Amino acid sequence: MSDLIIQFRDAKKFLEFIYKAKESVNKDFDVMLEAKKKDITLNTLVKDLKHITKDIKFIDNSTFEI
Repeated sequence: MSDLIIQFRDAKKFLEFIYKAKESVNKDFDVMLEAKKKDITLNTLVKDLKHITKDIKFIDNSTFEI
């Protein structure tokens, strides 16, 4: 499988991508976050996702299921 690189400036766009990808592949998949200042970026993304929707099941602070 080839790597897909997409830049996200906000959690809503990230979530839109995840939902579209989930519909198109019709199977479970993992997404890896690569960013400068990864801890800050991940914490911000998780905080924003928690405010956007309740459809996400958080397993821990960096892992979730949709």
